[in-house]
Amino acid sequence: MEVKHAVCCGLDVHGKVVAATVRRTRGSTVEKEHNEFGTTTKGLLELSDWLQERECRAVVMESTGVYWKPVYHILSGAFEVTVANSYQVRNLPGRKTDKTDSEWLAELYAHGLIRQSFIPPPEIRALRDLTRTRVKLVQDRANYKNRVHKVLEDANIKLGNVASDVFGKSGRAMLAALVAGERDGRALAQLARGTMRRKLPELVELHAKPIELLASIPGMSETSARDVIGEVGLDMARFGSDKRLASWASLCPGNNESAGKRLRGKTRHGNKYLKRILTECAWCARGTTSFLGRTFRRLETRIGGKKAAIAVAHKILVVAYHVLSQGVPYDEARYDIPSPAKEGASKKRALKALERLGFSVTLVPQPT
Repeated sequence: MEVKHAVCCGLDVHGKVVAATVRRTRGSTVEKEHNEFGTTTKGLLELSDWLQERECRAVVMESTGVYWKPVYHILSGAFEVTVANSYQVRNLPGRKTDKTDSEWLAELYAHGLIRQSFIPPPEIRALRDLTRTRVKLVQDRANYKNRVHKVLEDANIKLGNVASDVFGKSGRAMLAALVAGERDGRALAQLARGTMRRKLPELVELHAKPIELLASIPGMSETSARDVIGEVGLDMARFGSDKRLASWASLCPGNNESAGKRLRGKTRHGNKYLKRILTECAWCARGTTSFLGRTFRRLETRIGGKKAAIAVAHKILVVAYHVLSQGVPYDEARYDIPSPAKEGASKKRALKALERLGFSVTLVPQPT
């Protein structure tokens, strides 16, 4: 097999130690040198010096948890660092040690068998940290709210019958009164106040124009748009095409073919944050009269809601690619293209549905 990197280094990264193997090809011989370093800043700087002494500029490692990030931050400035998907570089069973794992990574990379994972630029990484933190805080908030509801119900305190929103301004006042010892339902009801004040607009909004463009897509809000940008960034050229972006996000059917027959193409593991955002947008688009909403409802009757959500999430991602790459808002006419084949299929489904209900239908075209 052709060698594409004569000198490279494989890193097996852990919480406390980094196992490094430098692989060097000299003619028909292969030389390997192994060493281990700590994961502190001092240890990683020693790793950098060690690689420079051996004139190794190509480094590859797995994206294991969050342990790879400090290594990437320190080495990316001076080396060509490739972060590999752990699903694609698994070692042979029965041979797993830190040393053999680093050797295996170096061997795969030397022959060009490892693809670079998408690492967004620093400003997008910072935005991604913010959006993921926001999602986690919202999930934690929902968990705590559910716990409060459970405690109230266990105590047979029907606060939800008094306050429409237990955690609104009125609801919080009632909860504070309950904690203070108030048990009179009438007194609690008197704490109800006017409508909750609207949230103040944010003082600073990152990437206002791209967010505005993405928010033009049916089912996508400004918050969802900000989350999408945090996951895919703003530079669509690095993906090459909408199909490659959908493949990277694992929102397209997997390849599963045998004996010339197409088998079940289940989606692969991908960016779970991006998939969650886009499926939520798909469910929101379901209730609209847009092309995406009609597509969701059409697929839902045939394959069910969950599969339809994945299919529409794929379409939303494709639309987002064009919106960001071309800098134009969503245009319904661009995607809602009439298709005689689809119109004929819809007509047949509608006729069969009416026939099952006992109706005989004659189609008469409306005058134009």
